[in-house]
Amino acid sequence: MEANHYDIEEDEREHLTETLNGIQAPTIIRVSCREAEISWQELDTSEAAASGGPFPQIDASEFTYEIFVHEGSTNGRVATQHRCDPNGSPSCRLKITRLKPYTDYYVHIRASLPERDLYGYPSAAAYFRTLSTKPETPSPPRILECAPTWMSVSWRAPTSNGSPISSYALQIAKGKNDPFVNVYEGPNEQARVNALEPGSHYRVRVVAHNEYGSSEPSVITHVSTPVSDDQPPQPTSFIKIPPPTVLSVSAKSAKLSWTMNNDYYSAVLEICDMVRGVTYTPINQECYSHSGTSALVNGLQSNREYRFRLAATLYSTSDTHRSDYVSLRTHKDRYENSAYYQSYHNAVLEKERVPTPNHLQRIFDDANTVEIGWEYPGKDFDSVSYVVEAATLADADQQESSLDSSSLPLHELPWRVCYRGTNTMAKIDDSQVCLFRVQSIRKQIMSSWSEPLYIRRYQMRHKKSLQPAKPSACVALKFSNITWCAMDIAWRLQTAMNHVDSTTTDETTNPANITLIYELQRVDKQPIIIYSGDESEYHLENLKPVEHVQVRARAVIVDYEGKRIEGDWSPIAIACTLYHA
Repeated sequence: MEANHYDIEEDEREHLTETLNGIQAPTIIRVSCREAEISWQELDTSEAAASGGPFPQIDASEFTYEIFVHEGSTNGRVATQHRCDPNGSPSCRLKITRLKPYTDYYVHIRASLPERDLYGYPSAAAYFRTLSTKPETPSPPRILECAPTWMSVSWRAPTSNGSPISSYALQIAKGKNDPFVNVYEGPNEQARVNALEPGSHYRVRVVAHNEYGSSEPSVITHVSTPVSDDQPPQPTSFIKIPPPTVLSVSAKSAKLSWTMNNDYYSAVLEICDMVRGVTYTPINQECYSHSGTSALVNGLQSNREYRFRLAATLYSTSDTHRSDYVSLRTHKDRYENSAYYQSYHNAVLEKERVPTPNHLQRIFDDANTVEIGWEYPGKDFDSVSYVVEAATLADADQQESSLDSSSLPLHELPWRVCYRGTNTMAKIDDSQVCLFRVQSIRKQIMSSWSEPLYIRRYQMRHKKSLQPAKPSACVALKFSNITWCAMDIAWRLQTAMNHVDSTTTDETTNPANITLIYELQRVDKQPIIIYSGDESEYHLENLKPVEHVQVRARAVIVDYEGKRIEGDWSPIAIACTLYHA
């Protein structure tokens, strides 16, 4: 009979929770430049397995272990996340892949009993730094100037991966079939190539070197020398950059988003205040979101026209192209032209001197407690403190949709202070509050309030249980870039994911509470999961020449509480590495 949390007495739940919270930090077994292997100690279930003991009867197969890998610090960006069931990983070992070279990582592990609805706190962090390796692939070289018998070429330094770049090799090849030859080797990022033939086509690429080896060659840049000095330069193709999209506008701010194309090396949002003339300037760096595809621009004047455009730098040519502008007008300030406008305006300016906290997120919550965290975008961490306010929605089930559409009157809610301090995390012992916001304070000057964070609390989640629909099968496994030792594998879902079972009559589950991941399994030998993550592609390496590979993929939905809903496996796809002499 399937167990659930209603079958366990309260004192037994406390004992089990204490056991889950006592899990030790994982052990780092092996570290390379892009991978690491860890192990952990299983929880002791000897007392739980004994009949008549202090716990209900539990065996090791019921425990699930979640591994969280943070980049840069213990509270840094989550680089990857894994879930291990004892049935699938009896050795309590995990190989973590797709890491960055020469980067600090912190690994936490959390134990849980999903079938009994019990989740422990994350363990202490285990630290490791990935090893240095050869440089990343440089961006395509740029042709600065081209004459009948010579050309001037420049390139950008790629990521060094922990070891300084010692030199570059500029390589050219004539026509389509001639082999590449080195025409420059040295530390500079620009070179002149002589002894070229007029009216000829050349392929140009660059390779970077450090003490660990050579990078992969860059993408090829094609260039044709003119027949004579009098030949006019070839016109460059016109690049159309899509303009940004306006998401929201208020009296003092505007939020915009845009799409990052794979051809863009970087993208900068530029603003023009029409009162000051048609002059565009880049927005402040702190306005950008963590993803780099949206920005919240504060400090605007009310009832004024602004124009925004996107300036994108291309990988292929390093040229910067700009989109058409989008125009907007900020709302009229309700205090404008009143007797108190000047004092109100000054107060707003004072607030904007302190950056507003962002990336407010839920870390953990149970029946009585919720833990939240946030980031401070400024640099003066030591002199900043924080205030967290919380509120209870009168009818959270009905108000949640209003909150998502920004129509909830936040200033009318009964906010109350629940934390003051210098930490960027807060633990709140209140089972009723579900809406949170945070403010930073420096030298008695307060920032604006952050965007509110809504958390569907423990009681709400268990009052009405919504079951996400089973994800569709993965199809169209494709192999590309096959060499004698590696290959790329890509796949996609057969149909778009439906977050909620269509048979439910309740409100729609917030998609932000559901995570879609993919698992790639190699089946030509003993079946083993070789990748688990949110990307629908994987680079399989360390293969042998003429090695046959059989793989299949599936989608897995992980809900708010870490429960998995697994899709069907795709048909098996087969490929073979190339021959290597």
